[in-house]
Amino acid sequence: MPDMRLRIEEKMILHLSSYKDFNNRYNAPKAICQDGISDVLSLHQPQVAKAAKALIAKGLVKQDSGYVRGMPTARKVYYLTAKGIVKANAIKQAIKGYETTSFKPKELLSTLSDSIHTLQQMDSRSGNAKVQLEIVSKLQEVYYELGHWLNVDESYRVLELSRNTGKESDVARAYYYLGRAFTLQNNWDKSIENYREGLEIAEKVDDPNLLGDIHLAIQNDYRKVGDLDNQLEHLQQALNCSNKSGNILLKIRVSIDLAIYYTYRGELKKAEEILREATENSEKSDYTGYHLMRLLNQWGRFYVAKEDYEKAAEYFEKTLEIGEKKNYLMAMAYGITNCADVYVKLGNIEKAEKYAMRVHTILKHLKNKNLLAGLDRVYGMLHASKGDFRKAETSFEASLKVIRELGMPYYTAEILIDYADFCQKTGKKDERKGALEEALSIMKQFNNKPKIEKIKKELAQL
Repeated sequence: MPDMRLRIEEKMILHLSSYKDFNNRYNAPKAICQDGISDVLSLHQPQVAKAAKALIAKGLVKQDSGYVRGMPTARKVYYLTAKGIVKANAIKQAIKGYETTSFKPKELLSTLSDSIHTLQQMDSRSGNAKVQLEIVSKLQEVYYELGHWLNVDESYRVLELSRNTGKESDVARAYYYLGRAFTLQNNWDKSIENYREGLEIAEKVDDPNLLGDIHLAIQNDYRKVGDLDNQLEHLQQALNCSNKSGNILLKIRVSIDLAIYYTYRGELKKAEEILREATENSEKSDYTGYHLMRLLNQWGRFYVAKEDYEKAAEYFEKTLEIGEKKNYLMAMAYGITNCADVYVKLGNIEKAEKYAMRVHTILKHLKNKNLLAGLDRVYGMLHASKGDFRKAETSFEASLKVIRELGMPYYTAEILIDYADFCQKTGKKDERKGALEEALSIMKQFNNKPKIEKIKKELAQL
């Protein structure tokens, strides 16, 4: 098993996490002053002082002057901030990820339970809405990447908290969280409604990063329902926010979604230009997290659109390398589904089946209908390749039923195109024609000229 080497700062964060509930500066334990930290971690005191200074600058640790038990004079003592508590739990999660060789969601989410417990303790002890909301905000970002989010009821609780902090930006972000909760329920009307509420408030606050987050969230839902005009409008607003803030990660995120937009439109040259720019910015920033996975995944989707499935598989495999190291469950689920999809198209049925089974494991813990529809689509192709046409038909029907209920036209068209290929194999000429005509109608909505021309040629041959 590989050794996970922790930096001094990370060791200090983990150490202080054992004292996160301590709040008495007049009777402080020796373990939270420099002498005590030095003894526990076997470090020289100057090393502790240097690490403490860096952690304070990052907002992870706060310094106070306290009377330490057994010492005659006041000493510098250190506590984790709300941000530091979440960071400590993220480090614990990363260690667990190193120590386990199989997918164990309950273990991965144990740190979430720890953090919620801390929040509940703070709630009963102080009722400080501002501190509570800060913890929730940090938790959201950490655990969204793991494929989890507060549900709608919990998000309404966050909205109530935000109204007690006296900051409009807190209320705007709470509406953003509530919108995302509805997004994960595939309730596009309610998600967009709440994102718009958040935008209206955020526009009064000079915070381009917050505005950029909400614009990116709402454009994503407009894309899913096929409203490209509203999608592009919010993408342009998000780009303006990234330029104003100078936030390179926000710029990378905007670029990824712009590339998705142009891929949907069939403007692959433009999509490639944007992806190359995003890749350059990513390399400059040394960013290795969740959105790098999204960037690599979109390169894969770009090559799928070009029907270069071998190149697409390379990028999808790269996304999984990152996801498996960091346990980004939601992104992993999409990446694994994409791998299964391209390997079926490449004729590597054994590998495709292997990936399909992995998606099954994750879907037991993620209630995501979009992923379920994607998996049924893969199984439709898998069964067809093995000659089990009855099961293939059932899988395609299930996939189309779910994706139509969700109201996601582009994904519907992609499934219809695969179903039309299946109908060609089985001699179902009328069904093939119907599927292609429906897919053509959708691609006209997206003005995807390459897809439109391809489908027209296939229809002309019938």
